[in-house]
Amino acid sequence: MLGTLLTLARIAHAWGLIQTYGPSPGRAIGFFGTWLVYIVGSLACLYYSVRQFL
Repeated sequence: MLGTLLTLARIAHAWGLIQTYGPSPGRAIGFFGTWLVYIVGSLACLYYSVRQFL
């Protein structure tokens, strides 16, 4: 699931970069989508590591 979202976010970022130089909706969606995946993934890692020790 997260891999698919990350792939779509990176494609959106690349598409926005190809279309225009500078800020664009595709680049913004890709940027924030990538960060969302990173945050959710890191929180999942923390959750499962804490759960392992409790």
